[in-house]
Amino acid sequence: MSTNTMAAMPTSPKDMMDAIERDLPARTGKTLAQWVALVKRGGPRDRRERVAWLRKEHGLVSLVRKRQFGAIQPSATDRVDLGLVLPGVEAKGRLEATTTVGGGRVTHRIPLRSPRDVDAEVRRWLKAAYDHDA
Repeated sequence: MSTNTMAAMPTSPKDMMDAIERDLPARTGKTLAQWVALVKRGGPRDRRERVAWLRKEHGLVSLVRKRQFGAIQPSATDRVDLGLVLPGVEAKGRLEATTTVGGGRVTHRIPLRSPRDVDAEVRRWLKAAYDHDA
């Protein structure tokens, strides 16, 4: 039985990203940068094969509040995708429409090639998905 206590729910985009980055190693054993390096180093080149390999060998990280509001998925040899559930939101800029991230609820993705890609824009979209699931 775990003696860990639950951390307070994040209340801002920065808190959310900090929590994801902080918890990713505990949940997966790897940092965001390590996931990207892993895919670059040894993942299959074909996207479908790579996704199947990652799910089988390493899993997919779901972001859940009441329901899934996002997912972090290694998707290419040089990136992971932050998938977000944002129904009715127009894809624009780095926010792309998708049907290939997560388990079917995810509507958009933002490609991330390094931790530096997690900027104010990414935090705003993450907060929007998180708040939509309230």
